[in-house]
Amino acid sequence: MRLLHTADWHLGLQLHGVDLLDYQEQIVRAIAELAQREKADALLLSGDVFDRVQAAPEAIALYDEAMALFVNDLGLPVYLIAGNHDAAPRLGSLRSVLRRLHFHVAGRLDPFAPPLLTDECAFFLLPHFGADEARYYFPGRELPGMAAAMEAVLQGFLQSPVGDRRRVLLAHCFAAGGEAAGSDRSALVGGSARTPVSAFEGFDYVALGHLHGPQTLGGFVRYAGSPLPYSFAESGQAKSCTLYDTKDGSLRVLPLPAPYELVEKSGPAEALLELARQQRGSEAFWSLTLTDRAVDHALERELRECLPHLLLLRGRAVRAGSVELGPEALSALSPLALVQRYLREVEDEELDEEESAWFRQAMEEGGERNAPA
Repeated sequence: MRLLHTADWHLGLQLHGVDLLDYQEQIVRAIAELAQREKADALLLSGDVFDRVQAAPEAIALYDEAMALFVNDLGLPVYLIAGNHDAAPRLGSLRSVLRRLHFHVAGRLDPFAPPLLTDECAFFLLPHFGADEARYYFPGRELPGMAAAMEAVLQGFLQSPVGDRRRVLLAHCFAAGGEAAGSDRSALVGGSARTPVSAFEGFDYVALGHLHGPQTLGGFVRYAGSPLPYSFAESGQAKSCTLYDTKDGSLRVLPLPAPYELVEKSGPAEALLELARQQRGSEAFWSLTLTDRAVDHALERELRECLPHLLLLRGRAVRAGSVELGPEALSALSPLALVQRYLREVEDEELDEEESAWFRQAMEEGGERNAPA
């Protein structure tokens, strides 16, 4: 069997307020074209189908369209698990009905579920779960954290007799040695949350989701990665699907097209302004960081005129004697002091006596109007 592995679609995700649904529809169709071109025998989707538990109607509609494309139009069996961003009960509903259509979904943990068997493969579907869920199923076993919980579940899976079939595991977790990307905002970094690669021994291929950068661990454990870059930290990162061939155990990385470009630059204001002028009208999404000054309205206006898709613009205050204040110190400042500090460090201006008096008067009048009768 030729298995096409993908993960972390995050349907409905917005990139700093920009709706990516049209791009996500494009990439779904690109994955379908890959499946046809490579004569794939099944699609593996390893979790985080949606970006939020309460998915938007438009994201649900795209999911429905995508599954109809793979299952109905292409006649491709689909094996799908819920990730930590998915609504597990909703995703796993009607699974017994869908199974007749060769659409196999696992929403909630069931460590005693038998594998799904084909002539060549035994598929084990392991959705994202918490340690407490595993403790419920193994009441007499000490499971101090996620790593131990994962090992208990995997050991149970490996007890299932499958003959000479290839054991293929779909899971959504943080494997030790995996490198998190900028958009892996839910990836746990604590050591106890990571599953050692040795826990996956006994499986022929482990199709993982959760980390957005494509990577292989131990030769047979693979993160397909997200099909689109979802963070400026992923700018320039090649996105792909993975094709696993059960005949010889080989893995092939299949590049995906990039429907949009992310550009992240930092430097002095004049250098970034010159770059923006050179790139006037660019269709890319931009993130700019000024290293020598704060952002003022005039500069921001010109940068945005040059770069219509400037999503992030940051700067820094460099005035002599400027001291960065924490939340507690800022909250202790009076309203007038806050305004004075903002104008001084952001606009490089000072309030004169007349303006300060006007501000005090406005604050007093506002307080009188809001006072209880």
